[in-house]
Amino acid sequence: MQQLLKSRGFLALLTLLIVGTLGGLALWTMRGTASPAPSQPPFTLWLHLADATERNVTVSLDLERDSGGNPILAATYTPTKPGFHLYSIDLPLEGASGLGRPTQLELAAQTLLSPRGPVSTDAVAFPDESISVSQPLLIYPEGPVTLRLPITLPASATPLSERVTVSYMTCNTVQGLCMPPVIGKELEITIPAALLGAAE
Repeated sequence: MQQLLKSRGFLALLTLLIVGTLGGLALWTMRGTASPAPSQPPFTLWLHLADATERNVTVSLDLERDSGGNPILAATYTPTKPGFHLYSIDLPLEGASGLGRPTQLELAAQTLLSPRGPVSTDAVAFPDESISVSQPLLIYPEGPVTLRLPITLPASATPLSERVTVSYMTCNTVQGLCMPPVIGKELEITIPAALLGAAE
């Protein structure tokens, strides 16, 4: 009788262990598939165009290609000091209640380059909750942020000289320190004729 009770107890314990394991696996599977991480289209470097550093941020301009071979103008904004962040591209031009300035990448007024779509970013902005304002003060995580503008290149037998404008502002929330904004800074770029021919 005691052996029977022991065997029944063992079977009950074994059943609980199996059910618990299966339940844990099911929960792990649900958690693993509920919110997949967003994926970025693959971009390949085609040509490095320019670099410029001002007010604690280095801007690197590159010509990239997307997965379909289409040209992309990419600008990477990298704070030169740790702890500094940039502001969202969706921030109003004058900031949120006058605070911050949007990170921007724009073509010059007179240009032979044509945009094929809106500017996108590889970073996710979030509200800066350390400051109380009437509008959300959207910032990016500390570190570099890349903006990408799909463009169309003109056909040309000679190199193409163009100007691109960038705007940004960087702050350190912990230190309460902000650099003055850089607005409409022009960067000169040159695209070789060989790449323009390849874009036909």
